Amino acid sequence: TWVLFCYLPTLACLGREGQLPGWLSFLEQCCGKNHGYQSQRPARVSPSWIPWGITHLPHPGVLLQSIVSISLTRKATVPGWDLSFLTSLQSPWPRPFLDRWTLLPLCVLGSQNFDYQHSILVRRLPDGTELRGRVVETEAYLGAEDEAAHSRGGRQTPRNKGMFMKPGTLYVYIIYGMYFCMNVSSQGEGACILLRSLEPVEGLEMMRQLRNAHRKGAARALKDRELCNGPSKLCQALAIDKSFDQRDLAEEESIWLEQGPEKPGEHTVVTATRIGINYAGEWALKPLRFYIRGNPYVSVVDRKVEQEMQASG
Repeated sequence: TWVLFCYLPTLACLGREGQLPGWLSFLEQCCGKNHGYQSQRPARVSPSWIPWGITHLPHPGVLLQSIVSISLTRKATVPGWDLSFLTSLQSPWPRPFLDRWTLLPLCVLGSQNFDYQHSILVRRLPDGTELRGRVVETEAYLGAEDEAAHSRGGRQTPRNKGMFMKPGTLYVYIIYGMYFCMNVSSQGEGACILLRSLEPVEGLEMMRQLRNAHRKGAARALKDRELCNGPSKLCQALAIDKSFDQRDLAEEESIWLEQGPEKPGEHTVVTATRIGINYAGEWALKPLRFYIRGNPYVSVVDRKVEQEMQASG
């Protein structure tokens, strides 16, 4: 069984090896043109699209302005990059196969050729202020067999219930008794994506105020790249706390995802090991962290992996 992780606009699916359908042509038939995020929240798409998990985009066509993916085996071993299926323009999805897929508002970064400009996380504060950040770093947690996942062994508790809810559900937990981390549930039992870093694009001064509210005394001024370069930092900058746990990104009025302004160019995505999971045995070595190479807003870079990527061309 393959778990296919994609970025925004994204798909997450479970399918059999070798059975990737001609989905690109199907999505291309739906594609419309709608670039640039809105100053106000876009109208939701038609109800027929709501079950698929994205309701904040003005037309289903924007789901595939740029779509790329990486396949992870069931054991989470990342194979060599193979994007050949992206050029396969075969027949559209058969309905039975389509029903096995779930449109997911956010998943892992997953390609050497990925335009991350199309994924903006938006937080609307109670006073109407909107904060925006481009997702530039994530980690994947693959459910029961993943020894680093809170759902390892298939255990479900009141704390991790969000991991088992429909794709697009937030899973927010507290660490060290005072910091929050925000995840998005994905396709697969107990699977989720940790949001590690954002590149702030709107509302930076408010983010700075929110971050400073958690800092002691006359601490030095925060640089822009320090506002959201870590899972707990971005939660502080967006005023995310435990009350956001189990909220649905497709339904919420206070937090959602939208398409960002289009920019030409390609961005290399680095696949590296996840942070702070040394207890997870062999799973600590799985390359399930994804970030935009060269982006200054990433929390932790892996120089060794980047050097290997450069050496391999």
